Amino acid sequence: MSTYRIEEDCLGQIKVEADKYWKSQTQRSLENFKIGQELMPASLIHSFAILKEACAKANLHFNKITEKQCEAIVEICQRIENGQYLDQFPLHVWQTGSGTQTNMNANEVISMLGNEYAKENILHPNDTVNASQSSNDTFPAALHIMVAQKINAELLPQLDLMIHQIKKLEEENEGIIKSARITAGLLTKARAMATRCICPPDIWLDLCSRRSPNPTACKDSIARRRRSEALTAELYISGSSTFSTAVVLGNRL
Repeated sequence: MSTYRIEEDCLGQIKVEADKYWKSQTQRSLENFKIGQELMPASLIHSFAILKEACAKANLHFNKITEKQCEAIVEICQRIENGQYLDQFPLHVWQTGSGTQTNMNANEVISMLGNEYAKENILHPNDTVNASQSSNDTFPAALHIMVAQKINAELLPQLDLMIHQIKKLEEENEGIIKSARITAGLLTKARAMATRCICPPDIWLDLCSRRSPNPTACKDSIARRRRSEALTAELYISGSSTFSTAVVLGNRL
């Protein structure tokens, strides 16, 4: 028989299974959107962890959170990036348009696990883990990170294989005239287009190394990203407040 704890928010109280690391907003989504079986993919959850780690570092840089809070967030995010706690992300793809529930699912899980790691209650889902952020920004940024990773890890290797095979066929059938819709040249162009969707490694290292981001470098990198149509995250800096969706895919890609 399951045991429950009571979580409370502005809508009132709600029961959550005692062994779960999510809180009220995740639970309400589970109960209100009982549609389909398709869960948010693990690759997106992994991308959210990269994103939340980068946001924590940017918020620390701008004194929005403490070093201890940042350490706890980064520790849990890196565990999620390594494949832990995926069972704590139970939401379906069918939910509100901006992906608010998935963003809050990440915030709630990171805050509860982070407090457990710190052995004290130092993280709040909204006030610290989600500091300076909105699901209108975080969900698209996580999608961009996921796409950039998949282009590098899955698409480009397959295109390379196809280019190799078609070049081999071209050599074997040299001299035979035949109309063709797919050539090695076309595939090479397709690969180049896919590659332009990913920032060069130096931008990743500027943005998402294990250091606090440098505002000037981040602004320069944003300009370079827009010119190259890169699908990495963005860093917005406005006055004394910051919202970072900056990500260093660096050694991950």
